[in-house]
Amino acid sequence: MNRSAPHIRKAILALAVVVVLSALCIAMFRTYWNSPTGAASWGAIVAPAALGAALMAILNRLATARLLLPLKDIADAAQQLERGNLASDIPHTEDTGVSGDLARRLSAIRSTLASAKARGVASTDSGKIPPADPLAGSVPASDTVKATIDALATLARGDLTVRIKAQPPAATSPDDEALHKGFNQAASALQERIRDMGKSIDAVRDGASDIQSAAEDLVNRADSQSENLERSVTVLAHLTETVQGASDRLDQAETVTRESRAQAESGAAVVREAMDAMHRIEASSENVRHVVGVIDGIAFQTNLLALNAGVEAARAGEAGKGFAVVASEVRSLAQRASKSAKEIKGLIDESATQVNHGSKLVTTSGERLEAILENTIRFENVISDISGVARDQRSDIREINDHVGQLDASTKAAVSIAEQVTAASSVLTKNTDELARGLSGITKETGRAEPPVRQASRPLAPQPKPSPLPPRKAPDLRPVPGPPARLPDPPAAVAGSAAAALPSLSDFDGF
Repeated sequence: MNRSAPHIRKAILALAVVVVLSALCIAMFRTYWNSPTGAASWGAIVAPAALGAALMAILNRLATARLLLPLKDIADAAQQLERGNLASDIPHTEDTGVSGDLARRLSAIRSTLASAKARGVASTDSGKIPPADPLAGSVPASDTVKATIDALATLARGDLTVRIKAQPPAATSPDDEALHKGFNQAASALQERIRDMGKSIDAVRDGASDIQSAAEDLVNRADSQSENLERSVTVLAHLTETVQGASDRLDQAETVTRESRAQAESGAAVVREAMDAMHRIEASSENVRHVVGVIDGIAFQTNLLALNAGVEAARAGEAGKGFAVVASEVRSLAQRASKSAKEIKGLIDESATQVNHGSKLVTTSGERLEAILENTIRFENVISDISGVARDQRSDIREINDHVGQLDASTKAAVSIAEQVTAASSVLTKNTDELARGLSGITKETGRAEPPVRQASRPLAPQPKPSPLPPRKAPDLRPVPGPPARLPDPPAAVAGSAAAALPSLSDFDGF
């Protein structure tokens, strides 16, 4: 089994992880859009996007720094051997992957050539004429080595379809045969792995494009939600002021109601005192009527006595004339007293009638004031209840205002996080495109440089509002037709958090 297989499996597994994370991110965005409150976990969205960007940066460096650059170094060493420089070191002989196999086989060829050169020097010392070319002692081996050097140079330029043609068995040595088979097997394995990696990169790029589109749509939605919340904050502030004014007026009404109740209670007390005074006046009128009746009786008796005295004076003749005059005056006084007593009695009766009527009116007024007092008490209780409810509403609205303010701050933070998601997905897409451009110049099929296959992104679930973003046109990443391009140099360090998160590549030495 090829010793590079575990490391290749690691790379393919990393690509699979990126694909899975991309699918999870898309599923999270869809869950956020379909939820009524949009309570998606922002950390769960940012983490996969950032991790995917970091993994794509790792794979980018992996494909360039650990996969193709060793082949270029080995090709340069083979060119040194072709020039006859047998003292040059063969790099990457300690690697465990495809490049290591090629380097060790090339090192074996160098050892063979060095031995042949040493034998030529020994033949010169013994008087024999050595061949002019140190490689001329074995023509088939020289052809195999030259073919290997040419194939390595072609492989270093990105043409993975190059193979070394088999030489006749009689014209090759076991080392040449092993070099020929080993190179062809390594090139076939490398071609298969690059093809698989290209397919995985296409899938990752599609997922990254979906994530970026979803993140941009999420930013627009978050901006719209932030604007709506700001308007809600303004409306709630106005509502808070209105409720505050109504609550203040209710407090004033409650104060006025208390004062009205106090005045009603005071008026009821005055009416009760007036009723008592009327009752006392009525009782006094009865007493006066009784006294007037006594006076009227006395006047009547005095009138009778004066009449009897006049009769007796008339019988007495001349002797009783003086007494008759006195009796007449007494009778006149008694009549006037009786007349005055009758007038007083009439006045007292009229006064008693008025007092009785006033007493009834005062009693009715007292009853009405008692009813007004009861209604005032009930009204005061209602006003107190309304005032209490208004105070509770004022407190609730203040709390709602605070919560809306916090929600507005959270929404603004969500907008910032969504922008970070967009930036991370943009870095992921950029790194994926960079890696795809690096692989686009590699010829993986006979006779053509295969461009990366771009599948159409699956549309996200439609939402009623806001309107979905217009579809973005995918960039054309196909290489320009022509001969296979030379592989680009390793890209610069990835900017941002993805570059800072790159781990050591010592685990991928198998390439």
